[in-house]
Amino acid sequence: MSELADAFEKAHQNDLLILRSISTRGWLQRLSDRLQPSDSGCLEWQGTKHPAGYGVIALPRSVARTAAGVSKTALVHRVSVIASTGQVIQPGMVVDHLCRNKLCAEVSHLEVVSDRVNWVRGASPTKANAMRTTCSRCGGPLEFARNSTPTNPKRRCKACDRSYALATSALVSQVAAAYGLTYRQAIARFGSGRAGLTEALNVREAS
Repeated sequence: MSELADAFEKAHQNDLLILRSISTRGWLQRLSDRLQPSDSGCLEWQGTKHPAGYGVIALPRSVARTAAGVSKTALVHRVSVIASTGQVIQPGMVVDHLCRNKLCAEVSHLEVVSDRVNWVRGASPTKANAMRTTCSRCGGPLEFARNSTPTNPKRRCKACDRSYALATSALVSQVAAAYGLTYRQAIARFGSGRAGLTEALNVREAS
């Protein structure tokens, strides 16, 4: 099982515990008591926060005791969705904050969507970089690399790769000439990395 599939499975198991917790006397009221309306219309969680910025609440002890291998806490916004629908969230789906307020538990501000949709809607440097279609160095088009996969997409700029390869080849030739070696001998001795080749050339020039 992949890491992503494992994460979705754990989330599903946690949702099943949330569904049981909802029927536990006083648990939802305890959650409701920690929600505060904001001027934007959000219901903001005032309790414990997850490192990622989301609100979290402890599961009832009677339920937590059965949570083997699953978190004994629940994300407040997922609780809100499950409580409003009476059903667990479909495996592989996530809850998107339409208001972009991670502490919000207002049902009308939440939408169950695919992980991909949630990612596309989000805003982060990683996402912005992944969505680029042109090279930040030369402005040329980015193309998927040969070792790219759907879960680990990698893109390269052929123009920059070509320029880098030509510059490295020229550096190898310089090192080979400086040490009286053939091109292949220079690579065998100093490698093809720019840092190692540059250091070898600087040492030779300084001697």
